[in-house]
Amino acid sequence: MRPPPPAALPRRRLDELASAVTGAALHGAPVTVTGMTHDSRAVRGGDLFVAAPGARVHGAEHAAAAAAAGALAVLTDAAGQDSAAATGAAVLVVPDVAAAAGLLASALHGHPSRGLDVIGVTGTDGKTTTCWLVAAALEACGVAAGVIGSLGTRLGGEVLLDEPPQHRRTTPEAPDLQATLALLRDRGAGAVAMEASSHGLALGRTAGTRFAVGVFTNLGHEHLDFHGDVDGYFRAKCRLFEDSEHAVVSVDDRHGAELAHELGQAGRPVTTVSAEGAPASWRVTGVVAGQRGSTFTAVGPGGRAVPVTLALSGFFNVSNALTALAAATVLGVSPTVAARGLAALGDVPGRMEWVHGGDDDVAALVDYAHTPGALTALLRAARAGLASSGRVLVVLGTGGGRDGSKRSLMGRAAGAGADVVVLTDDNPRHEDPAAIRAEIRSGAEAVTGPGCAPLHEVPHRGEAVGLAVALALPGDVVVVAGKGPDRVQLVGEEVLAVDDPAALRRALARRRVAS
Repeated sequence: MRPPPPAALPRRRLDELASAVTGAALHGAPVTVTGMTHDSRAVRGGDLFVAAPGARVHGAEHAAAAAAAGALAVLTDAAGQDSAAATGAAVLVVPDVAAAAGLLASALHGHPSRGLDVIGVTGTDGKTTTCWLVAAALEACGVAAGVIGSLGTRLGGEVLLDEPPQHRRTTPEAPDLQATLALLRDRGAGAVAMEASSHGLALGRTAGTRFAVGVFTNLGHEHLDFHGDVDGYFRAKCRLFEDSEHAVVSVDDRHGAELAHELGQAGRPVTTVSAEGAPASWRVTGVVAGQRGSTFTAVGPGGRAVPVTLALSGFFNVSNALTALAAATVLGVSPTVAARGLAALGDVPGRMEWVHGGDDDVAALVDYAHTPGALTALLRAARAGLASSGRVLVVLGTGGGRDGSKRSLMGRAAGAGADVVVLTDDNPRHEDPAAIRAEIRSGAEAVTGPGCAPLHEVPHRGEAVGLAVALALPGDVVVVAGKGPDRVQLVGEEVLAVDDPAALRRALARRRVAS
């Protein structure tokens, strides 16, 4: 999302900005630009329009619309030069538009990341929660910490920027990212914790950003439609650490261990963390993880022990919290003060969010888990707090138009981790919803067996939630996975309203009335 213009617009001559990019060639007058955008529909007067090659069309095809809206210049490559020049605007031609956009945007806004401690968090799962935990740890020592990610842009308790999930990017486009960092800087932030997605890193959205700390949480099965294979996905994540002054890496999976080894071999400063007993700079002991929170002791360099209490439940949040504590200490925060900040953080929207409907005889929660690893960890966490006779019931689907190779793996995770599985629709987009559900079902049945009674299929998401609650027995827990905080469902060209927490509350209310 493009931030609103600041009260004092930045003003830079295009020829001066071009000096930041090797191989840049300016054609036309050295105009003074006051903003940047990649979206011709968001152009403001005085903008530099970013026209990059795309998957289907070249951005230069929109240069005329951008110029008509007030763009004074176009940033493009040799392939887009003629279309850009035809607008009559100044044209800055560069070898790599994606790499240049971030550098130019950073220079335009006065290099905002140089005046902030930016903590970039990458990994398959846990990015959002870890960012919120890092911000909480920093705020405990008086640092105003912003957060940029899949829940929008926040500073303190205020939401500065947000947009509907169907338009939101976990890592903003390079011009928007630099403008957002400048907004946070100008609003008094001293640090920013931001999610660095594999797409954002691979597409150069973080170019021009100085990361004081780069954080790696884990690597699972996701986005292989974009990256090709797991190694390509991993290498995209590793790009964060090329621009990070210090690395904090969880070594609880082999990719984290490999990354930490590579960084160490290159002489880069790296702090390792482990919640699962691997040798590391920071580790945990005495973990007690329940449905309503967790406690553990973080043990750091020199054997220093720091008690930590979390309002967040689930063992995976112990790992997220340990990682956040380590990142904060790299920035000079006392571990004890950081732990105080971790304890102060309540729910992260849509992440292990417990839903209550009154005097419920079953527990219910919503979570954003949409990868096999995240679903496995979620169901394990849900089961950990059950009484011996309790069961786990899960409602899940997966999105269309995305990595289809994970669907059967999601089914396997559900079949292995839950006692009752209710398949439903997520965001089918332009795919056949029944075909998506069939792929998930095949994975679940590989674990439970074909025709197994605890496997149900209900296309309508709200009805699926209702069925799960109706099937629950006293002492059970109902888990609704996949959407978390999102309130829309994408079906073809339609954008439908959905609300998993509200659907759970309604179903729990009906259950109380029926009893």
